[in-house]
Amino acid sequence: MMEFDKGIDIHTHVYPSEYLKYLEQRTEYPKIVNDPTEGMVIWDNGVRAGHVDAKGHVDVDFRVPFMENECGIGTQAVSLTVPGTYTFGSESVKWARWINDYYAKLDEKFPGKYACFMTLPLNDVGASLDEMERAHKDLGLRGVGLFTNVFGKYLDDPEFHPIFEKVSKLGLPAFVHPATPVVAEFLGKYKIPVPLWGYTYETTIFFTRLVWNGVLDKFPNLNFIATHLGGFIPYQFERIDYAFRGYSREFGYKLSNPPSYYFKRMYYDAVNFHKPSVMEGIMTFGADRILLGTDYAHRVGDPKRAVPNIKELPISDNDKEKILYGTARKLLGIS
Repeated sequence: MMEFDKGIDIHTHVYPSEYLKYLEQRTEYPKIVNDPTEGMVIWDNGVRAGHVDAKGHVDVDFRVPFMENECGIGTQAVSLTVPGTYTFGSESVKWARWINDYYAKLDEKFPGKYACFMTLPLNDVGASLDEMERAHKDLGLRGVGLFTNVFGKYLDDPEFHPIFEKVSKLGLPAFVHPATPVVAEFLGKYKIPVPLWGYTYETTIFFTRLVWNGVLDKFPNLNFIATHLGGFIPYQFERIDYAFRGYSREFGYKLSNPPSYYFKRMYYDAVNFHKPSVMEGIMTFGADRILLGTDYAHRVGDPKRAVPNIKELPISDNDKEKILYGTARKLLGIS
């Protein structure tokens, strides 16, 4: 077997320490509550939305040798995870700009080690367009980080279409991370961890709405990256087209092609370390649509298993190269 270059991890998260301090000072959701046993717990919509690993999420100096030497990952594509800056009302624009400035400095300090997705104040579409222009042209950030919904309104809503138009015009990939799910209250009531089914549900619902509501017909050049291997989408792929044939007229959906056509045009991170699941993603979408991912430093990620998991798959070396770094290089513009 050939020797592979270091991988490009399309799905990692960094919290600037100043951002965490702001969340700790907040009394309303979203906020951080310091638990004596669990550490920093992110609360949103009345549920535990996640946890912060003080070293992995924050210490950018520690992350570089750890990911490279212990995980075989040379470049980390960083994005902001829950909570997004859009949750802060009048302070959303300020924090989005601050986060993007911080991410731009990572590339300066560690050339080639970080490739960052900008965050946007999605509660203000006009400000998001301005910040996209600035973060791309002035800061050189390599993609756009989006969330599935803004206070329960999914981004397939026409209100957000100017953002998609701008992303398409700039030719940037759009990495879509789950927001705190609209079913958060339900999950909390029945003690189901949000990171278990809440985020995979959000990914599934968002991309189903995106496709069925014709966003990819309207913006055919958009390069979307879906997290967590697309949630439930690859496992019920045949059902999606059958359901569209059976219910599209009743629900008022019209597409130029079957839904499966659009899903096969998107990209999916391999943040799923169950080999049969990853193989299903490859068989459904093709190896050139799957990207290496770890979800580091969240508890549901496994950075040390990510690269070996791909290398051990029963696929060609060429396909392994695509997943580990080849396709990500093209999407992120890494030479």
